[in-house]
Amino acid sequence: MASASQENFESLKRAALKLGVDIPEFVDPIERHAVVSGHRLHYLDWGNSQRQPIVFLHGRALTAHTWDLVCLSLRQEYHCISIDLRGHGESEWSPVVDYRLETISDEIRAFSEQELSSSPIFVGMSLGGMVAMRVAATLPVSPEALVIVDIAPTPPRSLGNGDGHQVSPNRFNAGPTELNTIEDFVEWAMSFNPRRDPKSLRSSMLHNLRQMPTGKWTWKYDPRQFEIDHDDASPAKGTLDHWEDARLVRCPTLIVRGAESQHLSREGAEAFANELSHGQWVEVDGAGHSVQGDNPSGLLKELRGFFARLGITA
Repeated sequence: MASASQENFESLKRAALKLGVDIPEFVDPIERHAVVSGHRLHYLDWGNSQRQPIVFLHGRALTAHTWDLVCLSLRQEYHCISIDLRGHGESEWSPVVDYRLETISDEIRAFSEQELSSSPIFVGMSLGGMVAMRVAATLPVSPEALVIVDIAPTPPRSLGNGDGHQVSPNRFNAGPTELNTIEDFVEWAMSFNPRRDPKSLRSSMLHNLRQMPTGKWTWKYDPRQFEIDHDDASPAKGTLDHWEDARLVRCPTLIVRGAESQHLSREGAEAFANELSHGQWVEVDGAGHSVQGDNPSGLLKELRGFFARLGITA
């Protein structure tokens, strides 16, 4: 029987081939933990610490592993670090159910000051994008650059999807919390996003699922964060209306929209980029909200082009 690492390698190789991602070498990241302000965070360190650091931040209900193909492709050029946000993946759950955007952002800012020796680039998707923006707005030293993937500081329902439809941003989070098998979760996730390859998706979801004593499977993330209703602590509300943070960002910023996204319209992406002092926006074809999962090669092309224009190269 193949080990979990071997199964993961084979899945990543299959996904890279299918999605057209050039991977110079398939390696395991170093699994690390950092205690930041008394809270334990888990992160993946892809090596080459002498290179320009890039900190990758995932969206709600995802994990650091959502960036695996992107980091594998970039790791020889940059020092790639992907973090499990609090209450996600292998990071510690909040004992007081504090998942406010401000708290998560303070933690990531403290992590960068504590664990990194030079100013990083931040790349964040969805919730991770809003966290990255707030960190960029509040760091004493501005980051080298900022990339925000498929989110804007305006409620998605007011942006629509470009053709007049309104879509709930939390449909994925409203799914099942317990199922009998991993395959049941894969089947459900495929109904939500049919772009994904079932075999690769299964391997990816293993990073985000745990088996309970009953034999059933459930998510690794803390479900309590989605039950909070009040404005000052709800991650769903706290990530949506932060134009004040956008106006404080001074570093070059790239807004990336999935061309098939139902979370962020073209008008929303353009308005966001225009609000930034050094903002621009691009679209990645063949991708919905999860750009790094749907079309990582398209995202990598935009990232490398953006970094090259800024002179941030290996």
